This record gives sequence, structure tokens and C-alpha cells, in this order.
Amino acid sequence: MLNAAQGGTVIQDIEKANPKVIKHYQQSDRQEPTHDVQINEDSMLYQIFNDTKIRVNSIHHQSINKLASNLKTVATTPDGLIEAVEGPTNHSFMLGIQWHPEEMVDIDSRMQDIFQVFVQACSKSDMANEK
Repeated sequence: MLNAAQGGTVIQDIEKANPKVIKHYQQSDRQEPTHDVQINEDSMLYQIFNDTKIRVNSIHHQSINKLASNLKTVATTPDGLIEAVEGPTNHSFMLGIQWHPEEMVDIDSRMQDIFQVFVQACSKSDMANEK
């Protein structure tokens, strides 16, 4: 949604567009990680996870096709799909991810860190608006 709202396009059905992709709509439990994601070191997401490779759950049938011009790819899957994007560094907090960290917090505590960073960014924004 973030990509489309910023002017990018969406693949409506990943498996129809490319039957050779890995399974992006998993059949296992929602919290179960089912594939790897490669994270760029020059990203906020890398700062959150302090890792270039993580395992995530995958519960989507759509993905980014053409990336919006003001977004940058910060994580991809082994089959080349974009799994996470970030906005310009001089912009307020903007992070879009395909997996569902809210479903994974009980098995990977780092997923909670995504929400903590978001809340901290919102708090900083509120403080700046009060001035």
C-alpha cells in the first residue's frame, strides 16, 4: 500500500506473475518463519535487527512491482521480491514491510523492536510539533 500510495505499482498475484517464486502465502502457522530476507546494511531495518539475513513469515500474494521513486529497497527475498522499503532519510519515519512482525514477536523478540522504533519516532515527532 505504501508503495502504491507513493506512485509505485503492485504485482496483483505473485504466483500468477511468476510460478517459480518461493511460497509467499504460507500454509504453516502465522508466527512460523518460512523464508529468508536479505537486509541492506545501509538501512534503518539493519539498525533494528543488526543482521543482514533474517527469517520471516510470509502471508501475502501481492508485492511491489515498480518501486516508487522516493522509496528505497532495503530487504529482498531469495527470489528477488522486495520485502521492505524505506523513505528518504531526511523524512520522518517511513518503513514498509511485507511480513507480519506482530505475529512473530513471541518467537523472535527483535520483531518487537520494529514497533519500539516506530513509537520512539512518533514521540520525537510529537515533541517537535509542540515547540
